Amino acid sequence: MEPEHTTEDRAPASEGGASAGSRGSSSPASIVALSPKNSDPKQGITICLQDVSLVIEVAKRELSGAESQQGAAQTSSGSVGSSLSQSVSHSKEWIAKRCCITRRVTFKKRVLQSVCGEIAAGDMYALLGPSGAGKTTLLDVISRRKTVGDISGRILFDGKKVSKQRLKTETAYIQQQDVLLGYFTVSEYILFHAFLKLPEWITPEQKRGRCDYAIEKLGLQKCRHLRIGEPLRRGVSGGERKRVCIALGLLTEPKCLFLDEPTSGLDSHISMEVMRTVKNLSNDGRTIICTIHQPSQAIYKLFDRLILLRNGTVAYWGKGGDVAETFFANLGFATDGYDNTAEYLLDVVSGALKSSQDHTSEDLSNLFGMTSRCSLELQHHERECKEDGVPVSPSQVSRRQFYPDTEATEDTVRDSSRLIYHSTEGYANNPFRELWILIAFKARSHFKDPHFIGTRMLCPLIFSLILSSFWGTTIEAANDVSTGQVLELAGLLFIIVGTNAFMTTFFVPAIMDERPVFVKERHDACYRVSSYVLHKVLIEALANIPGVILFSIPIYFATPLMKRAGLFFFFMLTLFTLNLCSSMLALAVASISPNMEVAGALVPAILSLCALAGGFLKSFSSLPVWWRWFNVVDFIAWGYSALMMNQYQGKVWWYCLPPLELSSFLSGGVSGSQDSGGGGSSDLGGALSLLGDGGSFEAKCMHTTQPTQFVQLDLQQCMLPVAIEVAQSCFPMDFQITQILSCKEICAPIEGDAVLKYFSMEWRYNRWVSLAILAGQVPVFFFIFYFATRFMKHESR
Repeated sequence: MEPEHTTEDRAPASEGGASAGSRGSSSPASIVALSPKNSDPKQGITICLQDVSLVIEVAKRELSGAESQQGAAQTSSGSVGSSLSQSVSHSKEWIAKRCCITRRVTFKKRVLQSVCGEIAAGDMYALLGPSGAGKTTLLDVISRRKTVGDISGRILFDGKKVSKQRLKTETAYIQQQDVLLGYFTVSEYILFHAFLKLPEWITPEQKRGRCDYAIEKLGLQKCRHLRIGEPLRRGVSGGERKRVCIALGLLTEPKCLFLDEPTSGLDSHISMEVMRTVKNLSNDGRTIICTIHQPSQAIYKLFDRLILLRNGTVAYWGKGGDVAETFFANLGFATDGYDNTAEYLLDVVSGALKSSQDHTSEDLSNLFGMTSRCSLELQHHERECKEDGVPVSPSQVSRRQFYPDTEATEDTVRDSSRLIYHSTEGYANNPFRELWILIAFKARSHFKDPHFIGTRMLCPLIFSLILSSFWGTTIEAANDVSTGQVLELAGLLFIIVGTNAFMTTFFVPAIMDERPVFVKERHDACYRVSSYVLHKVLIEALANIPGVILFSIPIYFATPLMKRAGLFFFFMLTLFTLNLCSSMLALAVASISPNMEVAGALVPAILSLCALAGGFLKSFSSLPVWWRWFNVVDFIAWGYSALMMNQYQGKVWWYCLPPLELSSFLSGGVSGSQDSGGGGSSDLGGALSLLGDGGSFEAKCMHTTQPTQFVQLDLQQCMLPVAIEVAQSCFPMDFQITQILSCKEICAPIEGDAVLKYFSMEWRYNRWVSLAILAGQVPVFFFIFYFATRFMKHESR
């Protein structure tokens, strides 16, 4: 290799817009409709990297064979006692295998190693390399979005350290996956982000103007009124989705755009359209850093500069185009047979090409570092990137903006147009305005979405009609109450509670599908976590109101529930609180769960456990001692007790039968001659517990012409009477047979408090206490939802 000759072909990384402008006329990109190069130094940002490295822990099974041996060698080498340590290690492994103990063995893997360089403002950079070279990792490290591993070195923006929150407002990150909300139209979604990312002092008209500018800049006029679409609902095309993502990043006029594989999943024509749009943004002066796997030749020549990576090290950093190709050709890597420069470069760094000078792909990083021009650039780069006492050129002064981590003069603050875009916390709006924007836009889109309306409103109506078809009665029969009907109504109330609680499982998938959007928007500093959590709660509460009304009206008036206005409105209030509580539970579980499978299994499992301890299938007194505590904290149990007390507490019904059918008092409304054995002793015990004090009560003897006569009845004395002589034993001795036969009906009182006692609910005070305790669990689940959303990191980058 001839260092002096080869390095002359490599321009310094700090050369900026002049050289880029001179390349514009010769590039094939000039064939397509591109805006002229007109770099404004205030639009871009210069990024300096000083010895940036990243080390992560990986499991032994995730390492390749060579890496595993290298990690093991690093772990066990170096000391006199290494053999003893190795023996102990082997012994532990042998014991673990014999005892079926699995232990996660990890090694430290260096993903990035001593990356140095400067990314100049106004240029479009391509991060190129084979799979696993560290392209996306380096992009995440520069953008401060890396969540795992230990990062060393320094990354400076315009020569200053920048807070992570502030960096979010000065840059835009376009993910490889198009993470969008499909129920919005294109213009609605961009306008939604414009209101979130731009402060209140910018008028709504100006925000709409910024939205229109982004739509026009990205060529989205034809699809602006189309829905974005979801996996099972067709919307805009893949290229249009990608351009929508870029349009969202343009709303705050960022200095730098990070794009991760923007052409992934797109055909060549759409890929070219997207990259041509990105190139126009670079021509405006913005800094563009783009990872790309294997671009076409036309797309490759759109890039001003190239960063070529191999196994986390820099194999080349400089001009793109033919300059990079010439650099490696001078190292002996033949270019014959390659029409695509990017394909040639990838073959070089992956080891598919052999060098005539006996260089290998493992030597590229060292060879690049040995060039004289590279050494001079690194010295210049280190000088310019110093934090303190650095001489700065006038152009850099005009480009430099104020950041929270740096000192600023009054003039700097006055001249900074971006400073007042966001508060010191890094957000454009205060929490209340964020909440208003989220509710205003999302509620409007939700209530136009058939899936949302179906799960929140139509499903409750359908379930209410189904239950009404089972328990519905005529208006005349609604007043005929027996001990059996009392127990049936208790079952109906439990089914009502369970149905409303389990309907929250319908929208768990929607909650999980929205998580990637929340992670992205949180990274983009669109809103605070508290605003997001509150808006979810309030939207669910708003949708709950019509759902409860549609459920309550059919089921309440078609069944024998007590028809009183106060009881009906309490019934709806209880269902509203119950639905809100179960929604909070579903949101909390979904926020904790790592994926849809876990959330879909946990929510029904928890609700089933709550139903088992809800107070109907097994009463409080019959529950095992170790489960009674759960009944006390079970929100389904408190919702059920609120409805039961609303229906029964302090109420009295009269159960009337002819004198010769007193056996029906004991069989729950079925006479002895009609009972086929299905009632049994449980019916007898249930009837005796519901009628008076153990079957002893004051009955009413209803006469046709004479006044009503009260008589003391004791069903335990006569048990199941089959003849009038036996029936007489149920009555007092002075109540003769003729008096019994003169009664048209014998009416037994069914006291509601006896029903509550039968279900062991007498200790729950009254309906308002039950409702208050049920409502008190809403904030408990809310805070679980908030803290899980705030602190649990489901993203691993």
